[in-house]
Amino acid sequence: MMSLDIKTLLWDVLSGTPDVKGDVTVPGPRGYGCSWITDDKFYITLGSAKREDQGPLADYFYLDVWSFDLVSHKWTEEKFSGNGPCGRTQSAYTFNAVWKKALIFGGYNPTMPLFHREIDATGFGIYFADTFAWCPLKKRWSQVITKGFPTYRSSAEMFTDPTTGKTYLFGGYMYTGFAPSRKSTQFKIFSDIWELVIDTPGSGFEESDFESADPRFSKLGPWVRCYHCGSVGRWLTCAGTCRRTPQAASFCGKECQRLAWPQHKASCRKV
Repeated sequence: MMSLDIKTLLWDVLSGTPDVKGDVTVPGPRGYGCSWITDDKFYITLGSAKREDQGPLADYFYLDVWSFDLVSHKWTEEKFSGNGPCGRTQSAYTFNAVWKKALIFGGYNPTMPLFHREIDATGFGIYFADTFAWCPLKKRWSQVITKGFPTYRSSAEMFTDPTTGKTYLFGGYMYTGFAPSRKSTQFKIFSDIWELVIDTPGSGFEESDFESADPRFSKLGPWVRCYHCGSVGRWLTCAGTCRRTPQAASFCGKECQRLAWPQHKASCRKV
């Protein structure tokens, strides 16, 4: 790890050596990691590396989170909780100082199996289109569920307006053979711009009712809870009279709809 003095234009080595010695007190060598600086600490997570213990052609993907104290020049491996991203590389990332969270989107894992429905076979390699937030204060990951999201991709760029906290994503690329797609196999390079809108003060997101008073009717965009079992997904809404009311029930399948009818019939009738 090195720092550049803008005034003198000189580099200074803060940590590490040219030789890889397997030191477990510092982060493992990696490329395409996600990094940011906040509260006099440098953070790094994810990324990949070619490692001899994984085989000559295999990539090793990191799931750890490390912080480097810019005052004491010491590394700490952070203990964290929550629902974080799986192993990946080439993710887009930024630190939002207004929301006080690091944000990560998408990426790529060439070793994860993916079933190709068109040829009825399983291959390896997948792109992601999920979003995660890291809170340095709570040391916790959380998956961000939005009403829409950019196409599966890697190597995109994320930027944050330091005044408003608005976060944007630009570009990236994907190979449609490594992502859920109905199009023929091809490389796609993106030039679109997206704004991340989540339930955070200053983000412009309208308050969702995903944690409503009655969780059986919770929803967020296309995602709803099953009235009976509580699972979350793009479930179908009941076709009865409740459909046009705030207590419109959704079900993940016919079995849950049948089992829920003794309770559900009090607020609905068949049409």
